[in-house]
Amino acid sequence: MTIEAQITQLQQAAAEQTDASLKLANDVVESINEIDQVKVDITQTHELIKSNHQAINDWQTKTGKVTLKDFSGQSYQVDTLPSLIGEAQKISPHPEVMSKAQFDALRKLRKQQFAGSGFIQWGQHWASAGAHRVVNQGMWEQTDGLLYMGINSSSTGQGDSATKYPVALVDGVELRIDYVARNTNWCDIRFPSAPDGTKIYDSATGKVTQHASAAEAFNEKKNQHPNAIHSGNYDVNLEEFNVEQTAAGGLYFANKTSAGEHQVEIKFSSSIDTTVELRDANGTVGDTPLIRMLNVAANTPQTVRINQEFSGSGVYFRLPLPQAGQKVTIHSWQTLPSSEQVITSRKDLVFLESWHEKIADKDVVYPLGNMQFGASTYQDIPLLNNLVAQSYSAFGEWDQNTKGFGVKWSTLSDANRVKFLKNPEHNIYYDPEAKAYFQVRYRIRVIEGCGAQWKGPLSVGTVTDSSVIRDVYPHCLRLQGSLPSVEAIGPDNGMLAYTGVSKYRDKDNGAWGKRAHCQAIPIALVQRLNQGAFHPVYNPLGTAMLQFKSAPQSEQYWYHADVVTPKNTLDCFLYSSQTNGGSIARGATFSGRPDQYKYHDAIYAGQVEDLRLNANKLDRNQLREDALSKAVSGTLRGKDLVYFSKVNPTVNIDISQRDIVVSETYPTLKVIIEVTQFYESSRSVISPVGFDQYHVLNVTQGWISTIDKDKYPVAFDESSAGPRHIYFEADKPIASTDVIQIVFSKKLSAEFDSLPWVDIIGHPERIAATFPDGVVGRWLPSLEDGRKQLNRKLVNGSDVKVIWTLDDGVSWQSGAQQVDVVSNTTDPWVISNGSVALLSYQTLANFTQPNNVLSIKGSMSNVYATQSHRLDYGNRLQFSLNKTIGTRANSPHFQEELVVTKIGKHYPSSKLTWTNRAGDEPRHAPLSLDSQEEPSSAVKILSTIVEKNGLLYLQLNGTELQYDKKPIIDISESSTEPKTAYGVYRLIDGPLKGRLLKRMHSTATAVPFNDADWSIDDIGLKYRTNTDYSFKFFSDSFNWGDDQTIPIINGENTKTDLNGNTVKVFCHHTQLPLGIASH
Repeated sequence: MTIEAQITQLQQAAAEQTDASLKLANDVVESINEIDQVKVDITQTHELIKSNHQAINDWQTKTGKVTLKDFSGQSYQVDTLPSLIGEAQKISPHPEVMSKAQFDALRKLRKQQFAGSGFIQWGQHWASAGAHRVVNQGMWEQTDGLLYMGINSSSTGQGDSATKYPVALVDGVELRIDYVARNTNWCDIRFPSAPDGTKIYDSATGKVTQHASAAEAFNEKKNQHPNAIHSGNYDVNLEEFNVEQTAAGGLYFANKTSAGEHQVEIKFSSSIDTTVELRDANGTVGDTPLIRMLNVAANTPQTVRINQEFSGSGVYFRLPLPQAGQKVTIHSWQTLPSSEQVITSRKDLVFLESWHEKIADKDVVYPLGNMQFGASTYQDIPLLNNLVAQSYSAFGEWDQNTKGFGVKWSTLSDANRVKFLKNPEHNIYYDPEAKAYFQVRYRIRVIEGCGAQWKGPLSVGTVTDSSVIRDVYPHCLRLQGSLPSVEAIGPDNGMLAYTGVSKYRDKDNGAWGKRAHCQAIPIALVQRLNQGAFHPVYNPLGTAMLQFKSAPQSEQYWYHADVVTPKNTLDCFLYSSQTNGGSIARGATFSGRPDQYKYHDAIYAGQVEDLRLNANKLDRNQLREDALSKAVSGTLRGKDLVYFSKVNPTVNIDISQRDIVVSETYPTLKVIIEVTQFYESSRSVISPVGFDQYHVLNVTQGWISTIDKDKYPVAFDESSAGPRHIYFEADKPIASTDVIQIVFSKKLSAEFDSLPWVDIIGHPERIAATFPDGVVGRWLPSLEDGRKQLNRKLVNGSDVKVIWTLDDGVSWQSGAQQVDVVSNTTDPWVISNGSVALLSYQTLANFTQPNNVLSIKGSMSNVYATQSHRLDYGNRLQFSLNKTIGTRANSPHFQEELVVTKIGKHYPSSKLTWTNRAGDEPRHAPLSLDSQEEPSSAVKILSTIVEKNGLLYLQLNGTELQYDKKPIIDISESSTEPKTAYGVYRLIDGPLKGRLLKRMHSTATAVPFNDADWSIDDIGLKYRTNTDYSFKFFSDSFNWGDDQTIPIINGENTKTDLNGNTVKVFCHHTQLPLGIASH
């Protein structure tokens, strides 16, 4: 390279280094400028923070607003933190608690999820309680005076419930029902004392009046001086009227009130044969209106009952022809207005009520919202039970002891408040409009019955505006809600337990009441016994023993020779045990009852009618199968009554000169039209009106005809039949000179699921002599010596308790009678020796009742048929439906299910038939039930679900089956011998040789089987153009007379089966609902 070239290259490199140096110098200068700007920015930020520091401190601690600056130097104001918290608390003071809007949204969601107000979970029952002590799932007793719901969390429970405690839903609010009147889990439901004969119920006013004594309540007059007396004197101590003159005279007692309708019962006896007049009078004036005249035999107690509108102020007991020295003993003289009755039997109503209450009103909060919370602490928070009036937590007006535990809201620390607020089981919410906390609360109430029926507790559908009523309107149930106390029964005050659904009632489906005050749901009705001495005539619901005559402090059964003999119901209270007999404390040894109910202060499962409604939306088909399973197994609960029977005391009721006609209403009956004197004889003869059943005994010919109100209501309807009409079956022979006797039976008011049943054995004449005033029980209508089939199915054992007399009640013996549990018959019994016996045993109530056919919901079941003697294979169901008792011994064919082969459902109405005509009914496969030497009756049913007044029920359509094996008659096909009604024939020749044919009609035919007009198919033979079969090829099911159809009828009726027997057909519904209908 030349020197010039090298110099040029060096100059170029020097120039490049100079440019780089200049660029570096410029970059250094720029960096120095940026560092200076950062220093300025840091200084400015420091100044901004310094200026906002105090404002930030004020924002954290002070209310109102503070001024802050941004980076651009602009000032602005913001709300302080305390102010923001205050505004947030106006919406919800605690974030742990729901607002009213959130609470109501949850309620609305539940209302869509469930069918209405009721129980979501039943709770469980104690596994060791025993089946006889369980009412239903989650409800049980221990024979200790309490009714329980749920079970302790640490105990072994039984039942399908997902929770051990019950969970209720009232108007969309979920309530945990727990710790009720108890310091541990589960619920104790307490009850008022059993009736003691000192209270009177007046149906005219609805008032219950407490009296100082039973004698005062019954208004007994025999120990008082008469209001007037003539021709003699009255010894109050001996209770005797002593005749001093032979002029007509007697004694006069005024009624309880001066006039009006009264009921008067007088029991008396005379030392000589005499005539007695009872007159409507104001004193001892002999020409006042005659009420009744009696011819009385000497030393024979007479009982006279009068119920009439009095024009005078009392009754004049007049002897028109007295004799000097004659004595009339007044065993009893009781008088009350006809609207009044002494309470000796009652049903107590149990229900749950719930309401929304502002906590600040009473400054008290309760765990779970339970006003009867029984524990003294909750999550280490001490609770007190004296913060409100005791009546606020009481089960009822009668309850002076129950006190619920709660805590004063204003004294709770924030931490303890949070324990209540964060747990949704306490049902607390905040209402920003009211600026207050509210709690949804509940209490269980038990309202004392009055002896009359409760009406409307299950009226939840669209019904006429009404309410829960005790006896008659306007004696309505009032809800308490947030009130400190309430008078439980009274006229409408805006706080009634309103029922049904209407535009006037703002309440939830399934509940009572109204949202503005309080809503409630039913739990149970409980039948109570009484504290008096048990007596089968005068006090069948008593529990104590009677006092000894000579030692009142001692006690024994009513039939013991040394005890006081009561003359009336009052005596059963006056002379009952002085040592608290018939109570849990004294034990079964000192109970006077012969049955399963020993104590007046116990609550037995068999006394409880479960009113709880299932709030869940139910699958109708599954519900049907579950309900049918319970019906077949005998566990579906019902209610029924025991009978009281009285025998017409006059044996020689001959029917000469009386008309005997066939009943137009019931052609199967004849009727004797009695003359007036029949009912005004020397001893009162009972009218069938007011009774539920009677047996007509033809003493002359020996036959018995049983007439039942359910089957022949006209026989008991005075308006259509008259009180002097005595019916009997038309196929019974009768002559104009025959003598008849009648055993009348009526149902008492007490209802049970497990019945304390009594059967009466004996000749009516002897029964009348032993029990002239009647006796609890139902006559076994048989006069033959030998085994006796009981009127009802015996349960829980193989023997019955029996007492009997051979001398019309002068002396008694007691023991046990063995019963064959298959045939339900006693060991042989001798009636011909004049014995009268009372057989006491336990049986189960009916759980269905006749009803009209309704539209079905869902599908239908198979047909179920049973003849079994076993309760768990349909025996209870069979009796409930047709009053027959299955007696088939264990067998593969004592029950079965049959496939439905044809449905005649009318789809527009969802009913089971289109036309209700023959041939339109559902059909099923042939029966395969077998039989035994002594055939059992049987029943077959088709089950469906129906809706009635907003509730779901099981509907049972079916018929009675009777086994009747007809003899087989061999016959030639050419024979013209008459083929009789329902006969079975075997052809001995021709194409049908060896085949069995059954006549299907009630008339005979002589047409030979080889007649050309017969048409033959696989089923049988039809004649000419007839559409019905005249003969069918025989199958074993024809021995049951079964036509493979299910009749669809309203209520009950009869039909003729294929053997010519009259059998019962029916449509029944379960007595108690299965759940709430949802749509």
